[in-house]
This record gives sequence, C-alpha cells and structure tokens, in this order.
Amino acid sequence: MDQGRKTEREMNKVVDRSIELKRLLAGNPRAAADYLRTEVVEAKDRKLTPILLDLMNPSKYAIGVVNMAALALAEMRVQEAVTPIIQCLRHPKHANSRGTLVYALTRLDWSAHAALLVDLVSDDNFEVREMARVCFDRGSKRLKPEQREVALELLAYRLRTNTNPDVKPWIVHTMGRLLKLSQRDAQLVLSN
Repeated sequence: MDQGRKTEREMNKVVDRSIELKRLLAGNPRAAADYLRTEVVEAKDRKLTPILLDLMNPSKYAIGVVNMAALALAEMRVQEAVTPIIQCLRHPKHANSRGTLVYALTRLDWSAHAALLVDLVSDDNFEVREMARVCFDRGSKRLKPEQREVALELLAYRLRTNTNPDVKPWIVHTMGRLLKLSQRDAQLVLSN
C-alpha cells in the first residue's frame, strides 16, 4: 500500500509540474525557464519527457525555455532530444545563443551529426567552439571509423580555410583527438 501511495504522489508531482509549467509558458517565458531550471532539471523526472520535447520548438517558445528544456533532456540522457537540439542549433532564432544547446549534446550521442559538430568546433563564438570540443572529447569514441575520416577531412579543410587564429587551436585539438582514435583502430586491426 505504501508503494501505491508513493506512485500516486509521484504522478501528482508530474501533473503539478506540468500544470505549473503550462501556466508559466502562457504568461511569463522567463519564469517558465527559471521553473524548468529549478524544478524540472533538478527532478530528472522522465515522465516529463514528452512535454520537454514539445518545448524544443524555437518558433513557438522563448530561447531560455528551449535551452532549459534541452538541458533537462540532456540531464536525463533522453537520446530522442538530439534531433530537436540539432534543429534548434540550425534555427535562425538561436544564431547568437547556441552554447547551451551544444552543451546539452555533450551528454548525448551526437555521432550522426558529426559534420555539424565540426562546423561548431570552428565557430567564431568561444562558448560554442568549446562545447563542441567537449563533445568530441567525450563522444568521439562513438564515431565509426568512416565518420571519423569524414570529420578529419572537414577539420583539415577548416584548418586550411579558417582565418580566425583563435579558432585554429580547437580544430587542431579535435583533429588530434580523432587521429589518436584512428591510430588505436589501426593498431587493433594489425594486432588481430
């Protein structure tokens, strides 16, 4: 019976959070973003996943709301959030506020979007560039060898064509990371 009460209380919390979030979204997007940060991200309640995925719409919601939804989804390791995060990164509304979205990718498997991450490693914005580097540092092992090769080719091109001296160290670092993994793959093949 205690388990039943606990489950009922948990469901009531989900409903209460959902109602409060919808109320705030209707009247005060900034308060909604704060609520997402303090109540939803901290709670890591996977039952809120459908609502959070719905919030990943920059045409419909404020940047702060979208960013907090992305962080909550990443914190819960909701892999279905990768595509909406990528779509938000490409949305013009987020042109000057992509760092949080890239940070959210650091906790997810972004490997299907390696080419976009290469673009972000060579971005002029420091935060975007740094978070993309972190993505590669944490997740490049997930890349298939052929994805790594394509990423290396794109990075080499960026290194040759990018004129911003602040960007080049990020490109070189990421290339080194990928080359090290490619070298390990080659050693494994030779040892077998």
